[in-house]
Amino acid sequence: MRPRDPLAKLRETAAQLEAMAAEEPDNPELQYKLGNAYFDLGAYVEAQRAFARAVALKPDYAAAHCNLGLCLRKLGDYEGAIRAYERSLELEPEDTVALNNLIVAFRAVGRLDEAVSLMLDLAERTPDDAALHADLSEYLLRMERYEEAIAICRRVLELDPGRPGNYYNLGTCYYRLGRLDTALTTWLTALAHDPGHVATRRALATAYWEAGDYQAAWKAVGECEARGITLDGEFIQRLQEDSGQLGPE
Repeated sequence: MRPRDPLAKLRETAAQLEAMAAEEPDNPELQYKLGNAYFDLGAYVEAQRAFARAVALKPDYAAAHCNLGLCLRKLGDYEGAIRAYERSLELEPEDTVALNNLIVAFRAVGRLDEAVSLMLDLAERTPDDAALHADLSEYLLRMERYEEAIAICRRVLELDPGRPGNYYNLGTCYYRLGRLDTALTTWLTALAHDPGHVATRRALATAYWEAGDYQAAWKAVGECEARGITLDGEFIQRLQEDSGQLGPE
């Protein structure tokens, strides 16, 4: 016997809920369940309509506002999604699902200050979430908030010391703050965890050159070449000019 098509079951469920909702048009719970069924089918327009009916019937229905936001985001209406998530959080301020969704929507429309503010709030609520803290450090680094990023990176190291990308970000923060020796040490630690980490290999070569340690810079270049990591041609030319060498000795 062939296994039943899972989509057929979802369609059947949606049809049953549609019929039940038609019999009880003032029941927000049925509209909510219908919205979930359509969402699982990928029918986001129909799901959005069901969730909109649910919140019209029950304006304080936080979960329905949140799921309405999911549908709007799927349909490309990010501003509408943001309003739905914000309404959900007004009703349920501790709902981390809605908070995460709002963060994603803020990122999507380039409202990074607001996204990072919420991420900092969420990080305080979930202090053991290494992935969240690592993600937050990326955004703080991008926004040149280096001291804050360093603190978050250190927290990631406490939670999960084996993340080479986190060591790279931490080293980059030190580098941007002019703390070159600390940056180099941190990047070398990143390579101890992942010898092939591309961004760290490139950063080391550049940092050694800027520090005037041309032999170390050429050694780093040679290690990049051995691993198939390409380097900027202008950087190589300047290293050749400054060191008086055409390549590693």
